[in-house]
Amino acid sequence: QQDGRLNTAEVTRLRGELSKLYRETMTPVIRPAAHLLSTLDSRQIEELRNTLADQNLEWKEESLDGSDQENLDKRAERTIDFVEGLVGSLSGEQEEKIREMSLRLPFVTRHFIEHREANQAGLIALLSNHAGEDKIAAFLSLWINSPEAARTPQQQQVFQSYENATDEITARIYELLTDRQKNRLRKKLLSYIEDLQNLSAATRTVGAAPE
Repeated sequence: QQDGRLNTAEVTRLRGELSKLYRETMTPVIRPAAHLLSTLDSRQIEELRNTLADQNLEWKEESLDGSDQENLDKRAERTIDFVEGLVGSLSGEQEEKIREMSLRLPFVTRHFIEHREANQAGLIALLSNHAGEDKIAAFLSLWINSPEAARTPQQQQVFQSYENATDEITARIYELLTDRQKNRLRKKLLSYIEDLQNLSAATRTVGAAPE
């Protein structure tokens, strides 16, 4: 924005737009993925189960392998690293303020992992029972388009609280940035846009090529 300001309401609106774009991107993949998954044999299903379990374990070891305070501290450091990757080096004062904001955020990683594992278990059960392409597609569609449907009331409350708090600190972090950092952020975002435009053009070219 030209005035250099970013309010929480705008961040919330943009997050909603991103969620919409994610669903629009993933929806065309659902049916082909369901078809492929419906063809897996028992050995492949077990391999998928093990792969997902290994990924979840790695996530737990990275994010939950410590006391509550240690986990919060690690998340704060990841937040600082993420911001620096977008805007360049931060001052000591900026780092400290971002760390303080991150430490106040609800810690939802455990809930995210539990929700992910529950969905994965549901998918594996469908595959093991040879549920068929239609039922697998319906399950994937619900997972992508209405993730809240599979959440417990507590999970839904925690996730909503986290999203609201994240929107707020995103706007507050932007206020901390210098003009140089904001300019670097704009250039970084413009490079992402250019990459996506090039990818979109290449995809259209491939789609238009004769068989």
